[in-house]
Amino acid sequence: MKKKVLSMILAIIIIMCSILTACTDSGAYNDSDRLTVYAVNENDMLVRFLKKFNAYCNVNDREDDCVEFVYFDSYEEYEAKLNAEIMAGKGPDVLALSQNLPIEKLIKNNNLLDLNEVINSQNPEFNFDNYNKVVMDSGVFNGKRYILPLYYCPDFLVTSNSRLEHLDVELDGTTFVSLCDDINQDEPDCYLVHPDFGDNFFYSFVNQYIDIRKGTTEFETHEFKNLAPIFRKALVGDSYDDFSSYDAFSETNREYLLDSFENGFNAGSFGAFARSYLRSSNYIVVDSMEKDTDNEKLFYPNFNREEKLSATVEFGLMFSSNCKKYDKVMKLVEYMLSFDSQSYYCGGREGDPESTSGGGWLPVNLEVYDASYKNALEYRIDEYYNESGKVTLSDEVIEKKNQALSEYYRPLLEDITTCSLYDFESITNTYISKNVLKSPINSYLKGDITLDTFISRLTSSVNTYLSE
Repeated sequence: MKKKVLSMILAIIIIMCSILTACTDSGAYNDSDRLTVYAVNENDMLVRFLKKFNAYCNVNDREDDCVEFVYFDSYEEYEAKLNAEIMAGKGPDVLALSQNLPIEKLIKNNNLLDLNEVINSQNPEFNFDNYNKVVMDSGVFNGKRYILPLYYCPDFLVTSNSRLEHLDVELDGTTFVSLCDDINQDEPDCYLVHPDFGDNFFYSFVNQYIDIRKGTTEFETHEFKNLAPIFRKALVGDSYDDFSSYDAFSETNREYLLDSFENGFNAGSFGAFARSYLRSSNYIVVDSMEKDTDNEKLFYPNFNREEKLSATVEFGLMFSSNCKKYDKVMKLVEYMLSFDSQSYYCGGREGDPESTSGGGWLPVNLEVYDASYKNALEYRIDEYYNESGKVTLSDEVIEKKNQALSEYYRPLLEDITTCSLYDFESITNTYISKNVLKSPINSYLKGDITLDTFISRLTSSVNTYLSE
């Protein structure tokens, strides 16, 4: 009897192990009618988005449209398997920018699905006029829509008029060249950017001399050669050790001129703007307002090669070119761009200006964009608590918040003319940054190599990466 029981238990264990093995086998999932995705844990933003889609499918009796998850025990195993399989034309169907894939290689090698092909075959009446064109076009390469941006954030830095006056600096433009001219003229005794984000600024600068669409670099240009050492000095100062060991809570720190947008402001949605404004009291100063130099903040467009306002994609979807489930892809695309989905994360639902769980990003859906703006105008709090105790807000402050939204923030957003895939906060963690740019950039910022060596190594590394 005992032998029979043990045999049954052993058989059950073998069956369960077989099931678990099958669940982590990408080939088995590719034979499934459902879309598949790789993940490490349920807190991942991609997983959260897709689980909400699955809940929507279940409520609407569309269980067959649900996405299936393949979980890994470690990030290292997940990243290695995902990158290897996608480059080989295998792996999961659903991908995301947040997975730090070699985007440039995937585009060059046609490893990503062209969503225009999917849309034309499944819903040719789909209207892209309902979405932010500048942001959506950032996912188009050589006429193929490889990336589906869903949320974005303005590419701003934060400073203040009082800080500019204190450091005796005038910023006359938003180009790299104009910034270097201002630095050379004013010679401010401070870090250009908060040291926690100095690397981010330099990586952002370097990335603008890489043309993904053409597969070329411009590091050998006179402009780059002239700007790189100026920025290195302005970002690092006289001591890389002091720069790298910067303590935000030390009173002996060297001052800085510009801060990260998200570090100084939190997020980019209208709801996030409204909350930050009210909790900071006169957080943003519009020209027609009375200035409060103790609290006012000034959004300054992040610098670019050209005079323009830019944005960055905060979250975007992609699909493997190996995926042939066009009907499933189309249903997921339509849902992720829908009012229901985007308003949940951007404060567009009636009576709810707050971002419920998405980080306060801006939506590409223009209807949600308008709805979230309206909700932010209606949003108010009467009091809150800070380190000094209770703060009571008057109707006048609420009105100034609305004035800042309508006269300052929304006009800035609507002047955005370009959008990139890598946001300022996470640009140092992208695949190309970690695997291609990191070694030459770190060596140069530390002062271990000369400018000529830096440019030579940078050019060789990036060109090799783009041509493989």
